[in-house]
Amino acid sequence: MSRIATGRKKFKHPWEIHIQQGDAYMLKELYSQAQAAYIRGMEASESQLESGLQKQINPIAIHGFVISCRNLAKVYCIRDLETEAERLLVKAYKKALKLMKIEHLSIQYRTEAYRAFHAAFAELVDFYNNSECEEKIAETVEESKLHIQKFLQEVNLRTYKSSLPSLN
Repeated sequence: MSRIATGRKKFKHPWEIHIQQGDAYMLKELYSQAQAAYIRGMEASESQLESGLQKQINPIAIHGFVISCRNLAKVYCIRDLETEAERLLVKAYKKALKLMKIEHLSIQYRTEAYRAFHAAFAELVDFYNNSECEEKIAETVEESKLHIQKFLQEVNLRTYKSSLPSLN
């Protein structure tokens, strides 16, 4: 149903608003303003993510962080700041990986982290491909395969254990 039909506005997280502002500035080639908006989006999503971790709420904030890092990295590439772009993409990759590996988090939270990890991985590999860093591509792919395999094995084990009948 559309917003008009329901009469309700769709809630937007602060990081979503900053990302949209950054996107609008990018279309106008206002890179300094886009950079500032994406930094605000990254900070807002990171803050929301950290506060949400305590209560295990709002797991989608990791996506805001990854998207903000990706978009900010694009601004840095346009401005010939590839080292900063790589740093941001690695930061998004590692943040998603860290969340994915926290065993006490709910499976929903960790699955969102896995999805964000996959997106960050794809961005990082694309960056290395465009930079012609074959050795970094291979290293990132190998490292990621190990983390993904371990995560999926754990999810399968949890699913199997939860399907077993209770002995009590």
